Amino acid sequence: MRIALLLLALVISALFFANHARSQALLTPRDEFLTALAQATEEPGHAIWFYISGLISGANAASVIHTGEPAICDGHQFEEIDKTEDTIMQWLIESGQLQNPDIFLELAVPLAFAHRYPCTKI
Repeated sequence: MRIALLLLALVISALFFANHARSQALLTPRDEFLTALAQATEEPGHAIWFYISGLISGANAASVIHTGEPAICDGHQFEEIDKTEDTIMQWLIESGQLQNPDIFLELAVPLAFAHRYPCTKI
């Protein structure tokens, strides 16, 4: 009887949380992420900074898995959001992607950070 009640509670919990889960868009278009960056400039706790940090970590993990080497090394501190924004915006301008309506955050961030903080061997 206790096992049945426990299973019922687990099923109800799973249904409750599944119903309240929100999906994440796979790609963040240029206009959306530029607007989010502009709004988050003075807000160090904004979710976009954590998302960008995750994109960098994910890019490095994928690079290590595929090549054995990280793609981004010796970057700035997480708290330095002005440098994060500057890194992204400089790459968008220098690469000519600022005017590209098809660029998205999930591509721009790893490329921008790999460009600014490349891993070099001594």
